[in-house]
Amino acid sequence: MSRAAHYHRGEVTIRRGDFIVGDNDGVVVIPREVTPQVLVRAEEVVHTENEVRKAILEGVHPVEAYRKHGRF
Repeated sequence: MSRAAHYHRGEVTIRRGDFIVGDNDGVVVIPREVTPQVLVRAEEVVHTENEVRKAILEGVHPVEAYRKHGRF
């Protein structure tokens, strides 16, 4: 990104300080104002997904693990 305060690409505006994350499925731009809250929520989701994975590996049916933890 250049020294400009923001960059426009299609309908997306990227501003200095925004958080950009990408993987094989795509890219997301998280506005700097909400980055801390998004990161906290993402960590909660990863924890829950790990609990579901652990339950399934311990023999719990996937649907039951979902019902207990609320996420795959």
